[in-house]
Amino acid sequence: MAASGDAKSKRPFDGRASLLIGLLAAAGMTAIAIYAVAARDTAPVLATGLMLAGAATVVGGLLGFLFGVPRSTAGADGGGVATGRRYRANTNLEQISDWLTKILVGVGLVQIGELSRLGGSLVDSIAPALGGTAASVPFGAALLCYFAILGFLAGWLLTQLYLGRALSSADEALDLLQAADEAQFRGAETEAAELRKEAIHLLASTAESASSYESIRRRMPSGRERTDKLEQVMSTARRAAAAGGWSVENVRAAIDTGSEGDRVLALGAMQGDIARLADLDRVVGVIGGSGSPFEQFHGLLTGMMMVSTLDPGQRRSLAEAVEVQLGPNGYLKPGRERTLMARRILDVTRAGSTGDS
Repeated sequence: MAASGDAKSKRPFDGRASLLIGLLAAAGMTAIAIYAVAARDTAPVLATGLMLAGAATVVGGLLGFLFGVPRSTAGADGGGVATGRRYRANTNLEQISDWLTKILVGVGLVQIGELSRLGGSLVDSIAPALGGTAASVPFGAALLCYFAILGFLAGWLLTQLYLGRALSSADEALDLLQAADEAQFRGAETEAAELRKEAIHLLASTAESASSYESIRRRMPSGRERTDKLEQVMSTARRAAAAGGWSVENVRAAIDTGSEGDRVLALGAMQGDIARLADLDRVVGVIGGSGSPFEQFHGLLTGMMMVSTLDPGQRRSLAEAVEVQLGPNGYLKPGRERTLMARRILDVTRAGSTGDS
Protein backbone atom coordinates (compact mmCIF):
# COMPACT_ATOMS: atom_id res chain seq x y z
CA MET A 1 0.00 0.00 0.00
CA ALA A 2 1.25 3.41 -0.91
CA ALA A 3 2.39 5.63 1.88
CA SER A 4 1.14 9.15 1.78
CA GLY A 5 2.55 10.66 4.95
CA ASP A 6 -0.03 12.44 6.99
CA ALA A 7 -3.08 11.87 4.82
CA LYS A 8 -5.24 14.15 6.88
CA SER A 9 -2.84 17.06 6.39
CA LYS A 10 -3.12 16.60 2.64
CA ARG A 11 -6.89 16.63 2.68
CA PRO A 12 -8.39 19.26 0.43
CA PHE A 13 -9.47 22.61 1.78
CA ASP A 14 -11.96 22.89 -1.08
CA GLY A 15 -15.23 23.84 0.60
CA ARG A 16 -13.81 25.70 3.58
CA ALA A 17 -11.12 27.47 1.55
CA SER A 18 -13.65 28.53 -1.08
CA LEU A 19 -15.90 29.86 1.67
CA LEU A 20 -12.99 31.75 3.23
CA ILE A 21 -12.01 33.31 -0.10
CA GLY A 22 -15.64 34.28 -0.69
CA LEU A 23 -15.83 35.92 2.74
CA LEU A 24 -12.57 37.79 2.14
CA ALA A 25 -13.85 39.01 -1.24
CA ALA A 26 -17.10 40.14 0.40
CA ALA A 27 -15.13 41.97 3.09
CA GLY A 28 -13.08 43.76 0.43
CA MET A 29 -16.21 44.75 -1.50
CA THR A 30 -17.79 46.03 1.70
CA ALA A 31 -14.74 48.20 2.37
CA ILE A 32 -14.98 49.63 -1.15
CA ALA A 33 -18.68 50.40 -0.66
CA ILE A 34 -18.06 52.12 2.69
CA TYR A 35 -15.24 54.20 1.19
CA ALA A 36 -17.38 55.16 -1.81
CA VAL A 37 -20.35 56.19 0.36
CA ALA A 38 -18.06 58.50 2.34
CA ALA A 39 -16.66 60.07 -0.85
CA ARG A 40 -18.10 63.14 -2.54
CA ASP A 41 -18.77 61.38 -5.87
CA THR A 42 -20.06 58.03 -4.65
CA ALA A 43 -20.96 56.39 -7.96
CA PRO A 44 -17.70 57.10 -9.85
CA VAL A 45 -15.58 56.15 -6.84
CA LEU A 46 -17.55 52.93 -6.34
CA ALA A 47 -17.24 51.99 -10.01
CA THR A 48 -13.51 52.75 -10.01
CA GLY A 49 -12.95 50.74 -6.85
CA LEU A 50 -14.82 47.73 -8.20
CA MET A 51 -12.95 47.83 -11.52
CA LEU A 52 -9.59 48.11 -9.77
CA ALA A 53 -10.52 45.21 -7.48
CA GLY A 54 -11.54 43.11 -10.48
CA ALA A 55 -8.36 43.93 -12.40
CA ALA A 56 -6.13 43.14 -9.41
CA THR A 57 -7.98 39.87 -8.84
CA VAL A 58 -7.54 38.80 -12.47
CA VAL A 59 -3.82 39.61 -12.44
CA GLY A 60 -3.35 37.81 -9.12
CA GLY A 61 -5.44 34.85 -10.35
CA LEU A 62 -3.28 34.50 -13.46
CA LEU A 63 -0.14 34.42 -11.33
CA GLY A 64 -1.78 31.89 -9.02
CA PHE A 65 -2.59 29.72 -12.04
CA LEU A 66 1.02 29.89 -13.27
CA PHE A 67 2.38 28.91 -9.86
CA GLY A 68 -0.26 26.21 -9.36
CA VAL A 69 0.06 24.24 -12.63
CA PRO A 70 0.74 20.65 -11.52
CA ARG A 71 3.85 18.80 -12.66
CA SER A 72 3.49 15.74 -14.85
CA THR A 73 4.84 12.40 -13.67
CA ALA A 74 4.42 10.79 -17.09
CA GLY A 75 7.54 9.30 -18.57
CA ALA A 76 10.67 8.06 -16.88
CA ASP A 77 12.82 10.85 -18.30
CA GLY A 78 11.07 13.39 -16.12
CA GLY A 79 11.81 11.52 -12.92
CA GLY A 80 8.34 10.04 -12.74
CA VAL A 81 7.12 6.53 -13.21
CA ALA A 82 7.46 5.08 -16.66
CA THR A 83 4.12 4.38 -18.24
CA GLY A 84 5.17 2.17 -21.13
CA ARG A 85 3.58 4.44 -23.73
CA ARG A 86 4.89 5.02 -27.22
CA TYR A 87 4.05 8.65 -26.64
CA ARG A 88 3.38 10.80 -23.59
CA ALA A 89 1.12 13.65 -22.59
CA ASN A 90 2.00 17.12 -23.87
CA THR A 91 3.58 19.10 -21.01
CA ASN A 92 3.96 22.47 -22.78
CA LEU A 93 1.65 24.14 -20.27
CA GLU A 94 3.80 22.89 -17.40
CA GLN A 95 7.00 24.07 -19.13
CA ILE A 96 5.58 27.51 -19.91
CA SER A 97 4.38 27.85 -16.33
CA ASP A 98 7.83 26.85 -15.08
CA TRP A 99 9.62 29.34 -17.35
CA LEU A 100 7.28 32.23 -16.58
CA THR A 101 7.37 31.72 -12.81
CA LYS A 102 11.18 31.65 -12.86
CA ILE A 103 11.31 34.76 -15.04
CA LEU A 104 8.82 36.61 -12.82
CA VAL A 105 10.63 35.68 -9.61
CA GLY A 106 14.03 36.52 -11.13
CA VAL A 107 12.95 39.88 -12.52
CA GLY A 108 11.13 40.69 -9.29
CA LEU A 109 14.25 40.09 -7.20
CA VAL A 110 16.56 42.02 -9.53
CA GLN A 111 14.19 44.92 -10.20
CA ILE A 112 12.52 45.15 -6.80
CA GLY A 113 13.42 48.81 -6.43
CA GLU A 114 12.06 49.70 -9.86
CA LEU A 115 8.91 47.71 -9.20
CA SER A 116 8.36 49.62 -5.97
CA ARG A 117 8.69 52.91 -7.86
CA LEU A 118 6.26 51.76 -10.57
CA GLY A 119 3.82 50.60 -7.91
CA GLY A 120 3.97 53.99 -6.23
CA SER A 121 3.37 55.73 -9.57
CA LEU A 122 0.39 53.47 -10.24
CA VAL A 123 -1.18 54.27 -6.89
CA ASP A 124 -0.61 58.00 -7.40
CA SER A 125 -2.25 57.82 -10.82
CA ILE A 126 -5.42 56.13 -9.54
CA ALA A 127 -5.78 58.33 -6.46
CA PRO A 128 -7.76 61.07 -8.28
CA ALA A 129 -10.28 58.50 -9.53
CA LEU A 130 -10.75 57.37 -5.92
CA GLY A 131 -11.77 60.85 -4.80
CA GLY A 132 -8.41 62.61 -4.66
CA THR A 133 -8.43 62.89 -0.85
CA ALA A 134 -5.67 62.22 1.65
CA ALA A 135 -7.03 58.70 2.08
CA SER A 136 -7.05 57.90 -1.65
CA VAL A 137 -3.39 56.85 -1.94
CA PRO A 138 -3.29 54.44 1.03
CA PHE A 139 -6.74 53.09 0.17
CA GLY A 140 -5.76 52.51 -3.47
CA ALA A 141 -2.53 50.76 -2.42
CA ALA A 142 -4.39 48.56 0.06
CA LEU A 143 -7.12 47.76 -2.48
CA LEU A 144 -4.64 46.64 -5.16
CA CYS A 145 -2.57 44.55 -2.74
CA TYR A 146 -5.60 42.98 -1.07
CA PHE A 147 -7.34 41.82 -4.24
CA ALA A 148 -4.11 40.82 -6.02
CA ILE A 149 -3.22 38.51 -3.13
CA LEU A 150 -6.81 37.23 -2.94
CA GLY A 151 -6.78 36.55 -6.68
CA PHE A 152 -3.46 34.72 -6.38
CA LEU A 153 -4.79 32.47 -3.62
CA ALA A 154 -8.01 31.76 -5.52
CA GLY A 155 -6.16 31.04 -8.80
CA TRP A 156 -3.66 28.76 -7.10
CA LEU A 157 -6.34 26.90 -5.14
CA LEU A 158 -8.63 26.30 -8.13
CA THR A 159 -5.70 25.14 -10.25
CA GLN A 160 -4.54 22.72 -7.56
CA LEU A 161 -8.02 21.36 -6.92
CA TYR A 162 -9.30 20.90 -10.44
CA LEU A 163 -6.58 21.07 -13.10
CA GLY A 164 -4.48 18.24 -11.65
CA ARG A 165 -7.48 15.95 -11.37
CA ALA A 166 -8.63 16.76 -14.91
CA LEU A 167 -5.16 16.12 -16.33
CA SER A 168 -4.91 12.84 -14.41
CA SER A 169 -8.23 11.62 -15.82
CA ALA A 170 -7.23 12.67 -19.33
CA ASP A 171 -3.91 10.85 -18.92
CA GLU A 172 -5.67 7.64 -17.86
CA ALA A 173 -8.07 7.97 -20.79
CA LEU A 174 -5.06 8.34 -23.09
CA ASP A 175 -3.73 5.00 -21.86
CA LEU A 176 -7.08 3.38 -22.55
CA LEU A 177 -7.30 4.85 -26.04
CA GLN A 178 -3.79 3.61 -26.84
CA ALA A 179 -4.75 0.14 -25.62
CA ALA A 180 -7.83 0.35 -27.87
CA ASP A 181 -5.61 1.17 -30.87
CA GLU A 182 -3.38 -1.80 -30.08
CA ALA A 183 -6.40 -4.10 -29.72
CA GLN A 184 -7.78 -2.93 -33.06
CA PHE A 185 -4.38 -3.52 -34.70
CA ARG A 186 -4.55 -7.13 -33.43
CA GLY A 187 -8.02 -7.44 -34.92
CA ALA A 188 -9.83 -7.48 -31.57
CA GLU A 189 -12.59 -5.07 -32.60
CA THR A 190 -14.87 -5.84 -29.64
CA GLU A 191 -12.10 -5.27 -27.10
CA ALA A 192 -11.10 -2.02 -28.85
CA ALA A 193 -14.70 -0.75 -28.70
CA GLU A 194 -14.99 -1.56 -25.00
CA LEU A 195 -11.72 0.22 -24.21
CA ARG A 196 -12.82 3.35 -26.08
CA LYS A 197 -16.17 3.27 -24.28
CA GLU A 198 -14.34 2.98 -20.95
CA ALA A 199 -12.12 5.97 -21.82
CA ILE A 200 -15.15 8.12 -22.59
CA HIS A 201 -16.83 6.94 -19.40
CA LEU A 202 -13.75 7.88 -17.37
CA LEU A 203 -13.71 11.41 -18.74
CA ALA A 204 -17.42 12.00 -18.23
CA SER A 205 -18.83 9.95 -15.39
CA THR A 206 -16.57 10.73 -12.44
CA ALA A 207 -17.28 14.45 -12.43
CA GLU A 208 -21.00 13.84 -13.02
CA SER A 209 -21.20 11.33 -10.16
CA ALA A 210 -19.35 13.64 -7.76
CA SER A 211 -21.67 16.49 -8.74
CA SER A 212 -24.68 14.22 -8.29
CA TYR A 213 -23.50 13.20 -4.81
CA GLU A 214 -23.04 16.81 -3.72
CA SER A 215 -26.38 17.84 -5.23
CA ILE A 216 -28.22 15.09 -3.34
CA ARG A 217 -26.59 16.10 -0.05
CA ARG A 218 -27.43 19.75 -0.65
CA ARG A 219 -31.07 19.48 -1.73
CA MET A 220 -32.41 16.48 0.22
CA PRO A 221 -33.02 16.43 3.98
CA SER A 222 -31.20 13.91 6.15
CA GLY A 223 -32.85 10.54 6.30
CA ARG A 224 -33.10 7.08 4.81
CA GLU A 225 -34.21 8.33 1.38
CA ARG A 226 -31.16 10.55 1.00
CA THR A 227 -28.85 7.78 2.23
CA ASP A 228 -30.33 5.39 -0.35
CA LYS A 229 -29.71 7.93 -3.11
CA LEU A 230 -26.12 8.42 -1.99
CA GLU A 231 -25.58 4.66 -1.89
CA GLN A 232 -26.72 4.45 -5.51
CA VAL A 233 -23.97 6.91 -6.44
CA MET A 234 -21.48 4.78 -4.49
CA SER A 235 -22.61 1.68 -6.39
CA THR A 236 -21.78 3.45 -9.66
CA ALA A 237 -18.22 4.07 -8.43
CA ARG A 238 -17.85 0.44 -7.31
CA ARG A 239 -18.98 -0.87 -10.70
CA ALA A 240 -16.66 1.51 -12.54
CA ALA A 241 -13.71 0.38 -10.41
CA ALA A 242 -14.54 -3.29 -10.89
CA ALA A 243 -14.53 -2.67 -14.66
CA GLY A 244 -11.09 -1.04 -14.44
CA GLY A 245 -12.36 2.53 -14.77
CA TRP A 246 -10.32 3.80 -11.81
CA SER A 247 -6.54 3.82 -11.42
CA VAL A 248 -4.49 4.10 -8.24
CA GLU A 249 -3.49 7.61 -9.33
CA ASN A 250 -7.13 8.64 -9.82
CA VAL A 251 -8.03 7.42 -6.33
CA ARG A 252 -5.12 9.25 -4.73
CA ALA A 253 -5.87 12.48 -6.58
CA ALA A 254 -9.57 12.33 -5.69
CA ILE A 255 -8.86 11.93 -1.97
CA ASP A 256 -5.90 14.31 -1.78
CA THR A 257 -7.25 17.19 -3.88
CA GLY A 258 -10.91 16.48 -4.59
CA SER A 259 -14.23 17.66 -3.21
CA GLU A 260 -16.22 15.62 -0.72
CA GLY A 261 -18.04 13.97 -3.63
CA ASP A 262 -14.73 12.99 -5.23
CA ARG A 263 -13.44 11.54 -1.96
CA VAL A 264 -16.55 9.46 -1.35
CA LEU A 265 -16.46 8.13 -4.91
CA ALA A 266 -12.79 7.22 -4.43
CA LEU A 267 -13.79 5.21 -1.34
CA GLY A 268 -16.44 3.48 -3.44
CA ALA A 269 -13.79 2.72 -6.06
CA MET A 270 -11.58 1.14 -3.40
CA GLN A 271 -14.50 -0.99 -2.27
CA GLY A 272 -15.11 -2.08 -5.86
CA ASP A 273 -11.49 -3.23 -6.37
CA ILE A 274 -9.99 -3.51 -2.90
CA ALA A 275 -6.98 -5.59 -3.95
CA ARG A 276 -5.77 -3.06 -6.53
CA LEU A 277 -6.91 0.32 -5.22
CA ALA A 278 -6.84 0.08 -1.41
CA ASP A 279 -4.71 2.76 0.26
CA LEU A 280 -4.55 2.52 4.05
CA ASP A 281 -3.04 5.96 4.72
CA ARG A 282 -5.79 7.72 2.81
CA VAL A 283 -8.52 5.62 4.42
CA VAL A 284 -7.11 6.49 7.85
CA GLY A 285 -7.11 10.14 6.82
CA VAL A 286 -10.78 9.95 5.83
CA ILE A 287 -11.73 8.25 9.11
CA GLY A 288 -10.02 11.00 11.08
CA GLY A 289 -10.96 13.99 8.92
CA SER A 290 -14.19 13.24 7.09
CA GLY A 291 -16.50 15.97 5.91
CA SER A 292 -19.72 14.13 6.77
CA PRO A 293 -21.02 11.07 8.66
CA PHE A 294 -21.64 9.33 5.31
CA GLU A 295 -18.03 9.84 4.26
CA GLN A 296 -16.73 8.61 7.61
CA PHE A 297 -18.96 5.53 7.46
CA HIS A 298 -17.56 4.56 4.10
CA GLY A 299 -14.04 5.26 5.31
CA LEU A 300 -14.72 2.76 8.11
CA LEU A 301 -16.35 0.30 5.73
CA THR A 302 -13.36 0.47 3.40
CA GLY A 303 -11.03 -0.06 6.36
CA MET A 304 -13.07 -3.08 7.42
CA MET A 305 -12.80 -4.57 3.92
CA MET A 306 -9.02 -4.07 4.00
CA VAL A 307 -8.32 -5.67 7.39
CA SER A 308 -7.56 -9.14 6.05
CA THR A 309 -4.85 -7.74 3.75
CA LEU A 310 -3.06 -5.69 6.43
CA ASP A 311 0.10 -6.59 8.28
CA PRO A 312 0.25 -6.15 12.10
CA GLY A 313 1.67 -2.61 11.88
CA GLN A 314 -1.02 -1.51 9.46
CA ARG A 315 -3.74 -3.03 11.63
CA ARG A 316 -2.42 -1.06 14.58
CA SER A 317 -2.49 2.13 12.51
CA LEU A 318 -6.12 1.50 11.54
CA ALA A 319 -7.11 0.60 15.11
CA GLU A 320 -5.47 3.75 16.52
CA ALA A 321 -7.38 5.96 14.06
CA VAL A 322 -10.64 4.28 15.07
CA GLU A 323 -9.88 4.57 18.80
CA VAL A 324 -9.31 8.31 18.46
CA GLN A 325 -12.73 8.71 16.85
CA LEU A 326 -14.34 6.63 19.60
CA GLY A 327 -12.71 8.81 22.26
CA PRO A 328 -14.08 12.00 23.84
CA ASN A 329 -12.76 14.19 21.00
CA GLY A 330 -13.98 11.90 18.23
CA TYR A 331 -17.16 11.89 16.16
CA LEU A 332 -18.27 8.31 16.82
CA LYS A 333 -21.03 8.31 19.41
CA PRO A 334 -22.90 5.33 20.95
CA GLY A 335 -25.85 3.96 19.05
CA ARG A 336 -24.76 5.02 15.58
CA GLU A 337 -24.24 2.58 12.74
CA ARG A 338 -20.73 3.76 12.02
CA THR A 339 -19.85 3.34 15.71
CA LEU A 340 -20.82 -0.32 15.48
CA MET A 341 -18.62 -0.59 12.37
CA ALA A 342 -15.72 1.01 14.26
CA ARG A 343 -16.04 -1.43 17.17
CA ARG A 344 -16.15 -4.31 14.72
CA ILE A 345 -12.88 -3.07 13.20
CA LEU A 346 -11.29 -2.99 16.66
CA ASP A 347 -12.49 -6.52 17.40
CA VAL A 348 -11.05 -7.85 14.14
CA THR A 349 -7.74 -5.99 14.39
CA ARG A 350 -7.23 -7.09 18.00
CA ALA A 351 -8.07 -10.69 17.14
CA GLY A 352 -5.62 -10.52 14.23
CA SER A 353 -2.91 -9.04 16.45
CA THR A 354 -3.45 -11.80 19.03
CA GLY A 355 -3.19 -14.43 16.32
CA ASP A 356 0.02 -12.95 14.95
CA SER A 357 1.65 -12.82 18.35
